[in-house]
Amino acid sequence: MPIPSQLLPFLLAAAVVAAEAHLILPAFAEHQGREEQEQQQAVVERPGCQDMCGNISIPFPFGMGKPRCFLPGFKVTCDTSSSNRPRLFLAYNISGPFQRTSALNHTSTKGGTGSGGNTNAVELMDISVADNEARVYIGVSSDCSTNGSRHFLAKFQDIVLGDDGPFLLSATHNVLIGVGSNVESMMVTSFGERGKETKAYMPSCLSNLMRRLQYATDGTCSGLGCCLAALPPNAPPLTNFGVGFMPRPNYLWKTNPCFYGMLAEKSRYNFSTHDLNGIEVLYPEGVPVVLDFAIRNLGWCPPEGQQQPPGYACVSSNSTCVNTTRGNDYVCKCLEHYHGNPYITDGCHGWKAMTVHAKQE
Repeated sequence: MPIPSQLLPFLLAAAVVAAEAHLILPAFAEHQGREEQEQQQAVVERPGCQDMCGNISIPFPFGMGKPRCFLPGFKVTCDTSSSNRPRLFLAYNISGPFQRTSALNHTSTKGGTGSGGNTNAVELMDISVADNEARVYIGVSSDCSTNGSRHFLAKFQDIVLGDDGPFLLSATHNVLIGVGSNVESMMVTSFGERGKETKAYMPSCLSNLMRRLQYATDGTCSGLGCCLAALPPNAPPLTNFGVGFMPRPNYLWKTNPCFYGMLAEKSRYNFSTHDLNGIEVLYPEGVPVVLDFAIRNLGWCPPEGQQQPPGYACVSSNSTCVNTTRGNDYVCKCLEHYHGNPYITDGCHGWKAMTVHAKQE
């Protein structure tokens, strides 16, 4: 059947649009596939530097070995002595970072005497340069009773990240947790010059089962067997901190002798009534905690259009810097539509989004 002449312009226009779409969509898909491939192959470390510890990636500015393989404060060590798996640690320094374990005898109404603690390096779980975050394992504090009023604080965890280091406890990604039949756990922080610190007791939470274990429910952390408290978002930089307890009697000490306190990444801890059963050391390797990291004492983040200062860490093209709330600290980010590592040369890769303009006659 012949096509009416008045329809020919519309059919021709439709054919042109269809042809253009046929050409454009495969190109767009090709770019998407290329971006996914680049994301998988993006370089995150400096050439010649060890980039893995077991199955954990070590992206620059973290590194080990030669000084060129890491920025100040970001040195790590890889322990391969364990038969279980290689373990990655923040390099121990006397001024931080390290984790300290102390012991204390006390009663539920009075203070007590403490014994010297031991220090260990902080173990890394993973690192994200895109988010400028490092996930670490932090130990669980425990307060175990030998009778209704006598306690032995078997494991008090104190974390020292160092006032001059690049790490801070994330106040937005972590919470304080207490586990026990009548426990009030609290976060203890300290500020000031080493040896002259001022202690500050920040958030706390209370769990009280009223001597009824049946009130506790798996997966519920609302004050019955398990309690939770958010960290104050406007807190000073959290570099030295730990979790302790307000003295409270343990009426169920015969069957449930231990209370626990911990800092943990949100949603990482799932309360189990089994945790009330009195194991002196809960989660021996620790629980995941998120640390923020930033560049310190290596230049500053210059205003747009100004020259980059000496030592500026955002060396990749297609990257920028963002100031933090801690002095002249800053973090590096890849620009929008780019991904990778802004801390190394040519570390940010990506593609610019295609825009298709339809011409109207």
